[in-house]
Amino acid sequence: MKTITLFFAMLFATSITSYAQNFPYNFSVSNETYAPLTNPTSLSQGTPWDDPSFTLPLGYAYGMFGNTSTNLYLSDMFLGGFINTAVNGQGNVQAFMLTFADLIDGGYLGTQSLSEIAYEIEQTTNGKIFKLEYTDAGFYTEVSDLNTFNNKISAQVWFLENSNNIEVHFGPSSIVNPEIAFEGYNGPLMGFIENLSLNNGSFDRLWYLFGETTNPDVNFIDLAGFDTLQTVLNGQPSEGLVYKFEAITPNAINETAKSTASTSLVYPTATTTVLNVVNVPQNAGFTITSLSGQVVEKQMNTPAIVDVSTLSPGAYFIRFEGETAPHKFVKQ
Repeated sequence: MKTITLFFAMLFATSITSYAQNFPYNFSVSNETYAPLTNPTSLSQGTPWDDPSFTLPLGYAYGMFGNTSTNLYLSDMFLGGFINTAVNGQGNVQAFMLTFADLIDGGYLGTQSLSEIAYEIEQTTNGKIFKLEYTDAGFYTEVSDLNTFNNKISAQVWFLENSNNIEVHFGPSSIVNPEIAFEGYNGPLMGFIENLSLNNGSFDRLWYLFGETTNPDVNFIDLAGFDTLQTVLNGQPSEGLVYKFEAITPNAINETAKSTASTSLVYPTATTTVLNVVNVPQNAGFTITSLSGQVVEKQMNTPAIVDVSTLSPGAYFIRFEGETAPHKFVKQ
């Protein structure tokens, strides 16, 4: 059932805005043959589930956005596709979203489970890997309301010890009606919610993937901007795709923090006319370069709104004086 509905209605109505840090992961896409877990431990135990609530016993310390614990959790208020950390001292959790859609067991209206949730822990030379596997997970609107089971997804979410990396390995999926499965979107809303408060529903940022599934980009919204969220992944990622979120080391984060007095923000990441710029001193100049490194524009001062209407369509980077990391945007 939609236990999250009232919680997120409150969450998205909140007007708090707090910018904590830049995205602390390097994102990449690769291809690997999908391999179902060979000897998993079942979480669902053959019982049809909806809004599952399970503790994931990692057996090692794992950190996400600075919140570290030895367990992760599938919480019943988060629709089944959210894996979150324990609640920290401020009442916040960090959550990874496999999908924002409302997952449910394909056999929920019967007595036999058709959608397994299981895990396996693999020991490697670089540490352990906790592998959480969804097999043929269905969608609430279809299974419960329509009493059919045509849309289903299979995937594994890996949490790597020591590196704090996350990998999503996509298995066989059947998405016949994406508008039903993904609540009106063309594909899943996948990414992270940073510092989600269980007390008042506030959060710092929602980081999400958008664009073609074989080469998506990362964007973010805050509470005030949730109603601007229009583009997500263009379809369900196909079997064999692997999304890797490689955690930036604390040293790298510290060096980035030293290089800039504030965290700059640039939005939207796809535009035909202008970029909005936040937290950049006006007397700090900027440079816009093409993907090949060619400088296409350079100014000595940075206004709150940067006009990019004259640029040719394509992808660009904008870098502000005093910062080491550029912002990528697409001129449409």
